[in-house]
Amino acid sequence: MKNRALALLLALIFLLLPIKAAQAASNGILNGKCTLDWDNFCRYPSRLSDNNYKTGVDLKNGDAGAIYWTADVGVDIVYWEWMVPPEECRYTFYDENRLAISTSIRYREGDRGYLEVPEGAFGVSMEVISGNDGDLSRLTEWHVYSKENLPENIHLWEEAPKKCDIMLVVAHSDDELVMMGGIIPTYAGERGLRVQVVYCYVPEENRHSEALNGLWHSGQRTLPVIFHIPEKDLEKNRYRFEERITREIRRFQPEVVITHDIDGEYGNPGHVLVSRNCREACEAAADGSKFPESAQAYGTWQVKKVYVHLYDQNQIVMDFDSPLTAFGGKTAFELAQEAYTYHKSQRGDWLNQLKSNKYDCRKYGLYFTTVGEDVQKKDFLENIPAECISDYVAPAPTPTPEMTATPEPTAEPTAEPTPAPTDTPAPTAAPTDTPVPTATATAEPTAAPSPAPVGGSGVTVVLGVFVSLAVGLTAAIGVLLLRKKR
Repeated sequence: MKNRALALLLALIFLLLPIKAAQAASNGILNGKCTLDWDNFCRYPSRLSDNNYKTGVDLKNGDAGAIYWTADVGVDIVYWEWMVPPEECRYTFYDENRLAISTSIRYREGDRGYLEVPEGAFGVSMEVISGNDGDLSRLTEWHVYSKENLPENIHLWEEAPKKCDIMLVVAHSDDELVMMGGIIPTYAGERGLRVQVVYCYVPEENRHSEALNGLWHSGQRTLPVIFHIPEKDLEKNRYRFEERITREIRRFQPEVVITHDIDGEYGNPGHVLVSRNCREACEAAADGSKFPESAQAYGTWQVKKVYVHLYDQNQIVMDFDSPLTAFGGKTAFELAQEAYTYHKSQRGDWLNQLKSNKYDCRKYGLYFTTVGEDVQKKDFLENIPAECISDYVAPAPTPTPEMTATPEPTAEPTAEPTPAPTDTPAPTAAPTDTPVPTATATAEPTAAPSPAPVGGSGVTVVLGVFVSLAVGLTAAIGVLLLRKKR
């Protein structure tokens, strides 16, 4: 009897194995055509390619595995899903000789991840460096695809930004749609800004996939942060939300943080706890003495504005009813309603009432600000300096004309200027009517100094001298003749 039961069990297993393989093939997964080097990593490889979040493998620090393929398989995408993501994980690609060609380290990346296969790669390994909060990590899917066979439910999430514009801190997955519906379609989908969602408490495993599908439909393209609360902390109600939120604020450096109503909307104790811890974390993030481990890892950060849902002071009312170009004319509220339909485990009537009742998803109050109170009261980013927002484009500087040295002109030798000829003759000494004085006999004549010539030429001067000598000589001869006669 026992042998028959054992035989039936083995037969059932052998029947199920082809079904598992067929399911993987129908999903476009190529693991079955690859070589899996998963010793001490996963004893049952099918658990990581069955698209079932309930199956998986727990990994400790140092655990590693690899997938290898040949050129005819055509692998383009390496994809994985974590239920409990590690703090740090290393991925290495290999060539056809299984020699490493590139290595990348992902740090706190979220529940889903992927890598595009570089040219010349024929294998990839995954190694857990540090588990979640130093504890075990849990991997639920790890497989490879070609781009042509990538399923529609596999979203290729972008890497988390180093800095975001708005951080949305909520208690549970779907709160960002129910209590604050419209924020993600407006800011992430329509405006293309960096919105980071932080889920503080998502205990049910199936709600992870619901949350990701809803965010993707809303226009979000970066993964949310989902806090993992170890069982030992849950038993003691030790959530450490303030410490965890402070770490994420320092990591993502948001300009604006938005969170739950102080009273938890309808009195939900989880909402109350998250709202209080979030407001405390916004203050702690700027103080290096608070939670020094994350301050050392990321530095401190001063949030410029904090909004609280339904807060009655400095209240603003958001427009979630105008058509959005990015969504073909649908409104932000309509997108929130559609995204909520992915949360199949939750009530289906929440979003039908949240624009008209006391939990209005459009109403928020400015709880804290370093940039002044809102005036227009319709934009969470009002008063935030433009250069601090991710879509800022610095104006092109006006080009300054370059100063070019002007060459000095080379002096060309020129002839001395010749004075222009004139018709006016050079002046000559004018004749005078004054008689030449007769020399008076003196014992010895003294030559009078010659007057400086006034006008005239050198010839005139010489002529004057000869005339003077002739006159003097004539006078001397006359004196001698008179003496002889006597």
